Amino acid sequence: MIDFLKQHSLQITWLLGILIPAVFLYLFIDKGSKKLINKASAKGYEDFSFIVLIRRILKIFIILFVLLFLAYFFVEKSNYAFITDNIKTIAWLAFVSVFTIISIKFSNTIFNRTIKKKIKEKENPT
Repeated sequence: MIDFLKQHSLQITWLLGILIPAVFLYLFIDKGSKKLINKASAKGYEDFSFIVLIRRILKIFIILFVLLFLAYFFVEKSNYAFITDNIKTIAWLAFVSVFTIISIKFSNTIFNRTIKKKIKEKENPT
């Protein structure tokens, strides 16, 4: 066992260097979003579906990133470019999906405020 640890110490260090930050980021996203929902519900907000959706997306992408980074251990160096391309694709999909959800929520909020304001002023909201 000691020989195994000595022989593979660099790989084990690299593995822990990936897993430990990923676990902390996963927990940070989970606990942070729950704390954000609790604060918002205390202020009287009711719709948290977009926060839950963003939390789910980010947690799934963290798991995918960890799995792809761990794949470096099990493939030959000739396949590293393929894994790197997949990591870039997943990062792009994560960015686009989260940005799209935030943009949709932002525009929806603006339109809802405008409609409520016009209804309050007894104007036609359409």
